[in-house]
Amino acid sequence: MALTLAESAKLSTNMVYRGVVQTAYTHSQVLRFLPFMPIAGNAYQYARESAASTVNVYDPGDTITESTTTFTQVTVALKRIIGDAEIDEFAETTRSDQMDQTAVQLALKVRAVAEKFEDLFISGDTAINTKQFDGLRVLCTVANSNRIGCNNDAADGAVPTLDDLDRLIDTVKGSVDLLIMSQRTKRKMKALFRAAGTSMETRQEFGLPIDYYSGIPIATTNFISDALTKGLSADCSEVYAASLSDGFGVVGLQNERSMVSVERPDTGRLLLPGPNVLQVGPMESKDAQKWRVRWYSSLAVFSLRGVACLDGVRP
Repeated sequence: MALTLAESAKLSTNMVYRGVVQTAYTHSQVLRFLPFMPIAGNAYQYARESAASTVNVYDPGDTITESTTTFTQVTVALKRIIGDAEIDEFAETTRSDQMDQTAVQLALKVRAVAEKFEDLFISGDTAINTKQFDGLRVLCTVANSNRIGCNNDAADGAVPTLDDLDRLIDTVKGSVDLLIMSQRTKRKMKALFRAAGTSMETRQEFGLPIDYYSGIPIATTNFISDALTKGLSADCSEVYAASLSDGFGVVGLQNERSMVSVERPDTGRLLLPGPNVLQVGPMESKDAQKWRVRWYSSLAVFSLRGVACLDGVRP
């Protein structure tokens, strides 16, 4: 069963775990919504839908043409996102009366791990670095029919319109559960709403205001650049639309043995995702304790029709 970090925090009574995942999704808007699926081993093999089956209408006696959905076998390896923190024993002993030095440093390290996952989620590329997993930018291409451009696929970048966003949503052949964009692009969207004499829908979730477009939540990220090049335009950005449905859309992966196991009378055994915090122990040559935050994770896109990109987005 795929669960988000926000859902998992509600299901666990472990305060340390809840603190870790709440820190992660508080600092990553993508992680507020992305579900994670447990897998065994260090890789996950699945069938990615590559072409949908077709049907037709026939007269009596016509020859019926066979058509089935085709799939591509895909193997995704888990990657290791790791960061160490050395906590000075003197600082921990003498300064923790005002602020827990270990808690502060570990929270900052969890935030860094969450941000690294979000970075790879957008722009990871195994062709450039085999330690990464492929992100949405690699998977959204013109050849895959899931990358479109502003102004009806203009050769250069263009100022986006609400029609461009509607075209992006329609490119995903299923329910769209999340729109992902830069802060600059969201400001542009808000300006488009104001120009139309209305405002963007906002709801309170996770204790924070979340903006929506056409009933779809918007996640902003610092890892979509506003200085991408398209044609003669060098000030472009991108917007992604994604289904988060298990078996069709975009789902995070995590090794099941690195997940927190809970038994509940209503759901039975559940595996809860999120980074792990480990106390490595005292340093041999320093008066310090070493802690490690790690996340054995990756990304699965079950159908290329479950994610799409709008590029060439100018300010």
